[in-house]
Amino acid sequence: MIMRKRQMSIVAALAVISSSMVPLTTAPTASAISKWEMEGGYSEYRYSVSGNHGLTYYIYLDHAALVEVDWDWSGVILDEMVQGVPLTTIADGAFYGESTSYISIPSTVTDLGTSLGELDHSLTLVIDPANESYANIDDVI
Repeated sequence: MIMRKRQMSIVAALAVISSSMVPLTTAPTASAISKWEMEGGYSEYRYSVSGNHGLTYYIYLDHAALVEVDWDWSGVILDEMVQGVPLTTIADGAFYGESTSYISIPSTVTDLGTSLGELDHSLTLVIDPANESYANIDDVI
């Protein structure tokens, strides 16, 4: 009987501990696989300076993800902040089919995935020196 009470106490304590570990919010996090597999809960934002060419972002509560680049200029300079939140993710497939020769990645990006691997030509890649997740050393990321 005493053993049974002890087991019940342990189970009750574990239940309290595990329930306190449940996140208080379900806001999406910056974890991209591809544009089609990203979490829900975003609004889409398209930055365009000329016609149909531009950058498409998914805007979450706490970060932004670049999901598509349709850019008809020689360079893409990504901003740290998009619609008031930091750009943290570049989704796989974002640069698919692009021929840009210059990309600048800000310090806020923590997830490049395989987005740069789909560029099949040489380019100048600049990663902000303050970026704690990535660096370009002798053209090796």
